[in-house]
Amino acid sequence: MPAVSVIIPNYNHASFLRQRIDAVLEQTFQDFEVIILDDCSTDHSRTIIDGYQDNAKISTVVYNESNSGSVFRQWVKGIKMAKGEYIWIAESDDYADAAFLSETLALLNRNSSCGAAFTNSYIVDEASHILDQTDKRLSLSSLLKDRLITIKDIETSFINNMLISNVSSCLFRTSSLLNVDLEELQNYKSSGDRFAFIAIALNNDICYHPSPLNFFRIHHHNTTKSNMKDGTTFSERFDVLNFYLDRLALAADGKRAIVKFIKFHFIIFLNVVNKQKIHVLLDRLHNKSIINTPQHFLLTIYTKVSKELRNKQIDRLFNFILHKI
Repeated sequence: MPAVSVIIPNYNHASFLRQRIDAVLEQTFQDFEVIILDDCSTDHSRTIIDGYQDNAKISTVVYNESNSGSVFRQWVKGIKMAKGEYIWIAESDDYADAAFLSETLALLNRNSSCGAAFTNSYIVDEASHILDQTDKRLSLSSLLKDRLITIKDIETSFINNMLISNVSSCLFRTSSLLNVDLEELQNYKSSGDRFAFIAIALNNDICYHPSPLNFFRIHHHNTTKSNMKDGTTFSERFDVLNFYLDRLALAADGKRAIVKFIKFHFIIFLNVVNKQKIHVLLDRLHNKSIINTPQHFLLTIYTKVSKELRNKQIDRLFNFILHKI
């Protein structure tokens, strides 16, 4: 059995695919299998993938006959196929330093309590020019005590923020991924990574490697941008909080992080989330003493205001009052 199963889910990333696959095959740690899952690409991805069919490291190639509609369905398919003790979900538009696997494996071996390890990432453009680092952009080294995300950090790391901005930067213990509700994960289009990381952090720590061993590509075909534009990202972030609320540690810092999250996104939630779902979540937040009574009253009242009666000026006034209480 291979030590690591590398899952490469691909959809229309032919421009980046060869660099992705080569970066996996050129890892200094070589005890791995590669599972390539193409989600009915309409570009020349298949031609590129077929060129690797004879490579001994490629254990499985699957071409979907129709698009699944969600990369997380591809994650789940790959997780169920994986034979390794560890899983690397190497997204097809990213690439990695040759030491990625050896360094993240060593980190997990030193930290038996951790279910996953992630590294700092270079942020690159379509031409692989380096633009920034995630550590600098998110101040990861200063935010993470002992370079760990624990159950007490979930609200600050994955609810009000997203400290792991790219799944390609992560190596998972397979056992930790199997603790994720995979059936629920398949329902997500945008925030499935957030959903999975929280499930892992509820049971195991997540450790951080400050070296930039991953290359996280930003380009105009990123699904994140379209999901932000149509509201999917925000409605799914609401659903993630709703799903996990009863399992969170809810220490003082965590409660404050949830309040910040609600305040910052509430107007967006009104536009993309069912109002009954909002009312139910507000009641739960109030019952758990996360939002106070004045906040609960104001948020509940404004949820009842019809969209036709609201405008940008009224929304700004509401936000001003909300941030004062």
